[in-house]
Amino acid sequence: MEGNKFPEPTLLIARIVRSITLLQTDMTTKAIKKILCVEDDCESAALIREELLERGFRVVVAHDGEEGLAAIEREWPDLVLCDIRMPGISGFEVLRRLRRAPPLNALRFVFITGWSGRDVEFEARRLGADDYVIKPIDFDTLARIITGYSVGQPGRLMSDGERRSAIADPAAGSRRTPHVVPTLAYNVHHRKE
Repeated sequence: MEGNKFPEPTLLIARIVRSITLLQTDMTTKAIKKILCVEDDCESAALIREELLERGFRVVVAHDGEEGLAAIEREWPDLVLCDIRMPGISGFEVLRRLRRAPPLNALRFVFITGWSGRDVEFEARRLGADDYVIKPIDFDTLARIITGYSVGQPGRLMSDGERRSAIADPAAGSRRTPHVVPTLAYNVHHRKE
């Protein structure tokens, strides 16, 4: 129709899908600038924030999983650093919900935890974590991991050998294969409990 000022519905849907795809691509290839730290221990959160601010990153802090999910939607960080064991919603649940919420599911996500072991690593891999760092945090290592994402490393949890290799030779880490994350339609505000 000539008099119709609105685009055809199929054209509108195509434009929306293209916008979401471009946003997801941008979220996985741009330099890391803004980091959300989800940490229930106030002293640890303050230390992480201070260290990352000194390294030139903008840092937003949330003190539990619910606050973290709200901050992700509000702030649209480039990377999420998240503790696993927290009161209320665990870090695993934060990541589970995030991976179900396109286009937010493309965000880089790194666990920072004092909890280690095969089961923890397996669950982190299964949920689609990009990496995890054991506390106490070596901030030089964390900075190298973050910087590696800034230069285009695909998101996938590194094995210990890959992590050591990427730290020793940052270019070596860029040859990793990408980890595929689920893209189920899901709204964070309407999550199932």
